[in-house]
Amino acid sequence: MQQFGTNENLGVATELRGNLDERLLQFYLKGASGLPLRAVTDSGILKQGHRLRYNRHDSFAAEVLWGLEALCYGGGCVVPRPLYLKHTRPDSLIPGRKVWPPAKRLDALRIHSAQAKRVLTEHIENPQMRVLALMACDAWGRKFIETAKHFELENAPKHGEVLLPVLSQMPVEGDAAIDQAGIDSLLKDPRTSMIISRMRFADGLRLMHDGKMADAARLFGEAFELDRNSPQALLRQGHCLIKNKQFDDALEIADSGRSLFPKKGEFAFLGARAAFGLHRLDESRALAELALGYPQQRRSAEAFLAMIAKMQSAC
Repeated sequence: MQQFGTNENLGVATELRGNLDERLLQFYLKGASGLPLRAVTDSGILKQGHRLRYNRHDSFAAEVLWGLEALCYGGGCVVPRPLYLKHTRPDSLIPGRKVWPPAKRLDALRIHSAQAKRVLTEHIENPQMRVLALMACDAWGRKFIETAKHFELENAPKHGEVLLPVLSQMPVEGDAAIDQAGIDSLLKDPRTSMIISRMRFADGLRLMHDGKMADAARLFGEAFELDRNSPQALLRQGHCLIKNKQFDDALEIADSGRSLFPKKGEFAFLGARAAFGLHRLDESRALAELALGYPQQRRSAEAFLAMIAKMQSAC
């Protein structure tokens, strides 16, 4: 999905194949994207009654739930080119959600979470996979909550405690039971590390919003070490280091990110900002010019280059 207007991001969905249990788990592990709504859908799914679910909060996350339920009918593939154009405007729904009061944000998330967990519980047969999926759903919700500045989620489990609350809700007998061996296996499962990574990312966002940049950078770094396929954790770590005036460390993060994630132009722009902080203007300009090649970074890079040019002409 190619956005235009106030935002020029290119949204790319993720292939979701495999058996039903694996598809539903991977949906939340890979970010719970609502992009499949803007896609070609098998008409047989619609004939069976699959529709968007509305709710009282501007149908918050209805597209996410739609994608999750669609996976109950089959897998999803990705065509590697933009198939959908979306005009983003200042008065659209998503910018409006950013100013929702905390109580409304939490209620909207509770509605979605209850609907999503019902789908996961009803359709995932393997109890261990079900626990992982419920944990992944919680991790996605925590990230949504923590993107609201200064929002305190009461009684939220910290990343080290995320497993127990979910396990306590699981049946202890019958086909759905999970025994101690299953719990031990969960703790060793690499997907558990991915989920805990997302929890630490959410905790890092809270600290970042509270201005605790050093602590936030540490948590983002831990999140990346737990899941090295998470460029956003590395980027946020770099942003915190720049805010903390640790420009050398931020430049090192930017160089690593450009190597690990060559399609992410954000790392070139991060490097430009870090080099600017070190007063290495030629290097900063070169990196900003590199960022121009990425559509989602073009506006920021152009403004940054104009600022550098203005400074140099003043000198």
